[in-house]
Formats: sequence, structure tokens, C-alpha cells
Amino acid sequence: MNLAWVIVAAIFLTLIASSGLADPKSCVIRQFITAKNLTSFKPRGITTEFSEKDPWVFGLARLDCLKTRQGEAFQFRWIRDDKEILKSRAGIGSSRNWRIWSRVRARPGRWKIQLTYMEGRVIAERTFVVEGRNTRRKANR
Repeated sequence: MNLAWVIVAAIFLTLIASSGLADPKSCVIRQFITAKNLTSFKPRGITTEFSEKDPWVFGLARLDCLKTRQGEAFQFRWIRDDKEILKSRAGIGSSRNWRIWSRVRARPGRWKIQLTYMEGRVIAERTFVVEGRNTRRKANR
């Protein structure tokens, strides 16, 4: 093997190890859901259909993380009608049942919640709808 390639590979591996990005092999997503409420990290009212009368939409991910580095995190991205509304960082730790969550106010529209690595790569996605007076009329046309 060419010595230059060995040096390039060593530098690449060092950069990855020190980047603070979640290792795809360190966590397995066991559950990724939306719900109407969250009590003691337990989802209540798991659904993909909400009303503007619901105060919040909760996104919850349950992870099996074998090994994590200090400062490791994922990010929740909330998108309504193809426009990013909110990003929230969620730190992770080593656990077979690590749970992270985020919430957003329930506003009418077609929504998407994404769980991403901090650099933006999507690892899980869920779509849902928040119905309102205007969205019901449009759906019936």
C-alpha cells in the first residue's frame, strides 16, 4: 500500500473521531414518533393527525446507544409546508433506552419532523398533519 494513502487515511480517521458527530454505529433508532403529549418521557396520544386545538406536537426518539462521546448530539428539524420552522439540539448518552424529544406549537399545515446528525444528514423522518379551519376547507375542494 502506498504510504501517502496510509497517511491520508490516518488523517481522515482522526478528523472523524474528533468531529463530535454521532457515529452511525453507536446508536440505533428503536422508535421515532409524534404524540399529543409527553409525561415522564412516555408518549401520550401517539398519532400523525393533530388539530390546531392541540397545544403542542411532540417528537420523541428512543435510541439504543452502545457507546457515545462527550458532547455527541442529534438534531430535531421541524418543517411546515416545506419551510423550516425550528431546529433543536438533543444531547445523547450511553444507554440501551436513551430518549430524546422536542416539541413545537401545533399550527395548521403539512408537517415533517426529521432526526438528523448535527451536520444535517437525515436519519429518521415522520410526516404529520395539523388540521385547522382553512386546511379542512382546502382538503374538501
